[in-house]
Amino acid sequence: LCSLNYTSGSTGKPKGVMLTHRNWMAVYRNLLIDRDIRGDDRLLHYGPLSHASGAYFMPFFLSGATSAVSEPRIGGLLRSLERERSTVLTCVPSLLTRLLVDARSEKTSLAHLRQIGFGGEPMPANTLKSAIAKFGPILVPNYGLTEAMMTVCTLPAEQMLRDGEPRANVLGRAYRHVEIELRDADGRPVPDGEIGELCVRADHVMQGYWNRPDETAAVLRDGWLYSGDLAGRDADGVFTLAGRAKDMLICGGFNIYPQEVAAVVAACPGVDEVAVVGMRDPGWGEIPVAFVAGQGLERRQLVAFSRPQLGIRTPRRWELVERLPRTPAGKVDVGSLQARLTAVTGRSRS
Repeated sequence: LCSLNYTSGSTGKPKGVMLTHRNWMAVYRNLLIDRDIRGDDRLLHYGPLSHASGAYFMPFFLSGATSAVSEPRIGGLLRSLERERSTVLTCVPSLLTRLLVDARSEKTSLAHLRQIGFGGEPMPANTLKSAIAKFGPILVPNYGLTEAMMTVCTLPAEQMLRDGEPRANVLGRAYRHVEIELRDADGRPVPDGEIGELCVRADHVMQGYWNRPDETAAVLRDGWLYSGDLAGRDADGVFTLAGRAKDMLICGGFNIYPQEVAAVVAACPGVDEVAVVGMRDPGWGEIPVAFVAGQGLERRQLVAFSRPQLGIRTPRRWELVERLPRTPAGKVDVGSLQARLTAVTGRSRS
């Protein structure tokens, strides 16, 4: 055993993930082979070094690159980027959303940035489009989970646009030393174009959860890690996130994947952040509820934009908020949103 890395706790109590030295060596190998890491890079860490951001340190160090830790908050980040003349930044999408709307970023020289790696959650379409317009095609998605630290999927920056439009919810293709299958509820592989649970087999998959044998047995089966994430795969081998398996809603007999709904809403002009959760409903069974942060938004505007694309999947309730709550790891705190919804309506999913 090399380390215990704790899950973010965005949907429940954090769990200790047991990673061995072999696991970590596989993570570093994957990053060194499949990511563009150069010896003259200057990497700026903004997220906690105890989580995903810290996993980048060793591959850059082994390549001869420099690492620096950013000052806190947006103003500190901008100062750090300029002072260190950083070439690479790793962050969560919500940080980019705040960076783009902060007036101070217009006065900061960021021409030296050649790569922005992001992960932890999908990048909203509006943020992705604005970031590419501001920084150029330098955004690189990275999908992983603490149980398979960091290196499950990625995609070159130049492929983040398709036909001139940002690829919302994209996870990327599998790292070359990683096997991925999408499986249905019975554990059978699903064909391209259908949604299934993303299952991973690789040298960097965890040994199990610390002192939680039952939960370990539930996710490690026959040499595969069942991630709990739902995804689709296109003919080019690119995976797209649909949401968490336990978050899927059944509304009037239709399966609804919250992340697919959120991706459509996120493209509405003026929207900065979106999270979609489920709420029990006596008529429909469950209904999608959208928490939306942005400027000058109205519910009717959001409905008019979303309904032509979503149909029955259109959120039945809209909560306009200043900002989405986050865990210390930077992920949307779904539990906090569910608690707020229960406090307001008296209804929950349970």
